[in-house]
Amino acid sequence: MKYFVSIFCLFSLMSCGLLSENNKPVVYNTESFKEFKLSKAPDYTNLRSWAVHPSGDQSIFDDFNLNSSKLPVDVFFIYPTLLTDKDNTRWNADIFDSKTRSYVLGSSVKYQASAWFATGDVYVPYYRQAHLRVFRESFWKNGGREAYEMAYNDIRQAFVTFLKEYNNDKPIIIAGHSQGAGHAKRLLQEFFDDKPLKKINNKWPLMGKVMNPLKRSLIKKPLDVGVRVINALITVGQGQRLGIIAGSGVGKSVLLGMMSKYTDADVVV
Repeated sequence: MKYFVSIFCLFSLMSCGLLSENNKPVVYNTESFKEFKLSKAPDYTNLRSWAVHPSGDQSIFDDFNLNSSKLPVDVFFIYPTLLTDKDNTRWNADIFDSKTRSYVLGSSVKYQASAWFATGDVYVPYYRQAHLRVFRESFWKNGGREAYEMAYNDIRQAFVTFLKEYNNDKPIIIAGHSQGAGHAKRLLQEFFDDKPLKKINNKWPLMGKVMNPLKRSLIKKPLDVGVRVINALITVGQGQRLGIIAGSGVGKSVLLGMMSKYTDADVVV
């Protein structure tokens, strides 16, 4: 059995990425789950079912290629809930729809999965993810649970194929955000909990190592994050730790995307 490092974005399942900035209750259009026609299932032995695969087109990462040697590790990344349109009555995404595929690549893959591109070989499966509305209790009890289970079954099949066909016994990083983090957690429970692991030569605590705050360097220089209101009113310093805390759907991921794109830095992770 392989050893692994698991990474989860610190967002709740309801804090799904790239949502509109508004706090008003959203009214979703829907259809009966029993009448919903599920799209064709992905075949993960086919590169078309992967948004990112070392043997496929990785041009989406051209802006992030540092030409540095990668570690002998595989990164299995599960993107967040991107099926959020309140007028879209689908319970699960159609991964063969061209707009869906473009949106996945141009949003989460480009601005989140790219953080791992310089680390190792990145694998990002397309999957028939559940619509955002399934996390609302009224929908969860009336088709949402089944839609979410379908999404996990795709991820599970992708991971099984990844282990069998592509991993070659290398260390694994499992990374997920939002709905992707929920599926990542289930992968860890199913494939790694109570299973023997290989000896790990280099270890790092999941919670990090505590450093004496008095030994930290002073914050002396401002960091231009490319967002004028932040630069002007709550200036960020080089080396500073920064937390973005807000409710679901109010723009955390949008703000992070802006800062990732426009921050004046040599490398943005």
